[in-house]
Amino acid sequence: MTKTLPPQDFSEEAFFSAYKQIRNLFRSYSPSSIVDFALNYLKTPTSSPIDDLQKHPWLVFLLLKWVLLDEQFYHRDKRNITKQEFQILLGKMHGLGSRSVARMPSKYMHHRLWFRNISYQQFLYQADFNGSAFARQSLIFDSLSPNHQFRLEFQRATNIPLADFFELSAMLLARVIEDSNSPITISWFDLAPEKRIS
Repeated sequence: MTKTLPPQDFSEEAFFSAYKQIRNLFRSYSPSSIVDFALNYLKTPTSSPIDDLQKHPWLVFLLLKWVLLDEQFYHRDKRNITKQEFQILLGKMHGLGSRSVARMPSKYMHHRLWFRNISYQQFLYQADFNGSAFARQSLIFDSLSPNHQFRLEFQRATNIPLADFFELSAMLLARVIEDSNSPITISWFDLAPEKRIS
């Protein structure tokens, strides 16, 4: 049985070129400021579910994914992004949906592959929170030996011990469950003044 190849007019190079422009742009700004603007943008109240969809949350999450995974994420001394600059960045993300860049359904070997790709980006955020899955991560990884490669690599990449990461994650989760409408900034994770070490 011969394998049917997708039409050749889709270009990985065109998509990478569009991605690279976005990457070079967001690298100019502090990652935490981009995250703050993105989350506040998504949480801004709207008058209808349709208006919520028109924010293209899947593209905002894709931008966050790129920012958080970028190899220059830990570079310091970058200036904070402004509202206008964030809007420009969002505009470039919306441009990824143009026919000249995006892979249309007809450009997949089968429409199910297109649907799987789309669903993977969206359905994850539509599922209810699974507390057992959250706790399982801590049970599995935090029980590793002190010199385990996963533990050492995580600390090397993030400069945060694995146990601290799980504790901070639990704190963040509790805050969101308690009050999902309040913005959370990096300063929220700071030690209380009376607990700070001088």
